[in-house]
Amino acid sequence: MSRGKESLFGAIAQVNDVISTHVRLRLDLIGISSATFDLLSAIHAADGRETQAQIGQRLGLSRATISEAITVAEKSGFVERVASSTDRRANTVRLSAAGHRIIQDVMTGLSELEDAVVAKLRGKEATTTVDSLRKLTSEIERFAGAAKN
Repeated sequence: MSRGKESLFGAIAQVNDVISTHVRLRLDLIGISSATFDLLSAIHAADGRETQAQIGQRLGLSRATISEAITVAEKSGFVERVASSTDRRANTVRLSAAGHRIIQDVMTGLSELEDAVVAKLRGKEATTTVDSLRKLTSEIERFAGAAKN
């Protein structure tokens, strides 16, 4: 980074912080923690195709921790465990109607925020910004991949 110029990653981090704060405020209104939302998001992304152990692994949680987290979410009415069709010893997890409503509520809030922000941009600024961020993501992934080797 050259002196006198704003850090690109610093600006991206600021945007991330503002979005994260918006999400946390929305979660506070709903009455759930960020950890619960992270779990519900992971279950939503898995769409009933992953066992609770696989979801836990993706989240970096031990088997005991993911089991406890899913039990709490199940007792809260956010998720349902279903016996796996491929492994009788395992459970898949899916969102209940209440869990889907939480995901939808947060996504609606983010969509409203994005619409308000994009409305302030001129011409092709939004498209150019998205294209630039995709290019940055690709280059960072390429750089990180090269660093692994």
